[in-house]
Amino acid sequence: MHAARLRPFFAVMGLLTLASLPLPPALADQESPTEVVRATINKVIRILEDPGLKGPANLVPRRRMLEEVIAGRFDYAEMSKRALAAHWRPLTAAEQTEFVELFKSFLSDRYAEKIEGYAGEQVQYL
Repeated sequence: MHAARLRPFFAVMGLLTLASLPLPPALADQESPTEVVRATINKVIRILEDPGLKGPANLVPRRRMLEEVIAGRFDYAEMSKRALAAHWRPLTAAEQTEFVELFKSFLSDRYAEKIEGYAGEQVQYL
């Protein structure tokens, strides 16, 4: 299959993957899962569709805004603990903090291009 035809699929999958990651406990108690996914995706789409943020010259500010929206929804410390499993506890507090920041950067780098590949696809909530 041609890569250009798969681009919208990967963009939507990236959005949905990010929207389904663990939430900070305070947010998880206040909103239904569908509301959380919808709110996050709507904020991301508004950034991606903003004409003032389009183009390569706005890559850095656009990514910062996307990271801010996503960081407000996800518990990166918990995600890091789950990713490392039994390897988390032996780490010092400084190592844990460093890992959380590196893991956050890793996720941002891996999904940014997929998310920025969004081209107006509609998201349906079942």
